[in-house]
Amino acid sequence: MLKLDRFERNPILKGILGEPFHSKYIYNAGATIYNNQVPLRYRAEAEYKRPGIDTRWQLTTLGVATSNDGFHFDDLLCPVMVPQEEREMWGLEDPRISKIGNTYYLVIVQVGPHPPGESQDSLLLAMTKDFVTFPRHGRLMPEVRQRTSGLLPAKIKGEYVLIHRQAPSMQIAYSSDLVEWHDSKQLMDPRPSVGWEGNKIGIGAQFIRTDRDDRPVDMPEPLRFRQLQLGTGLCDHDRTCDKGRDPQYENQTIHGTLH
Repeated sequence: MLKLDRFERNPILKGILGEPFHSKYIYNAGATIYNNQVPLRYRAEAEYKRPGIDTRWQLTTLGVATSNDGFHFDDLLCPVMVPQEEREMWGLEDPRISKIGNTYYLVIVQVGPHPPGESQDSLLLAMTKDFVTFPRHGRLMPEVRQRTSGLLPAKIKGEYVLIHRQAPSMQIAYSSDLVEWHDSKQLMDPRPSVGWEGNKIGIGAQFIRTDRDDRPVDMPEPLRFRQLQLGTGLCDHDRTCDKGRDPQYENQTIHGTLH
């Protein structure tokens, strides 16, 4: 069973007192490699409360920090994405980054009020090639209330593959244009007998491609990816996943700070 070790100098980022958008919290980030650096797209919170009736929580925005080694980050830019629509007026959260070709795709959670016929949490797709501009592509499966989702970093049979969560389970779906999705089906379920994942499950970090040969990424045969999350899920893209029984990574509280 693969276990993850904590970086001994955590936290790698924290809120900066007095900063208007990330004075309070920085967390739930997505990372990738671009130009031999590690850009970290993070969720940020300050003192601003959600507008409207739900003022228990902070408004969330997205920022970017960069690192040369994956451990030490600087050049915090926040915000690089802020709420623009009513359905995301409470915030943008939890980006997952997948590189397909020379484009980086970001699946982001939109959080907002619950208008008739709409979901409260929904998925937004943005893209970038430079980690400076992040044009929006639109919503993914707008009719479905969901979060905790990401694209596989390759096409399967010429189609994009989305691993998404319709609570409490993980689903898989396919699309040729990132607009119309088909063949959505259940991929992995929570296990009530296992205490740490008995309620609901979703992807943790984005998927990592593990095949090591020269096959093209759009070939019809199943490709293998590994998901590093609470428990290892190793699966072919169109089969039910097998999971470990123990968590790879568990919460630890040190002097009141969660690392």
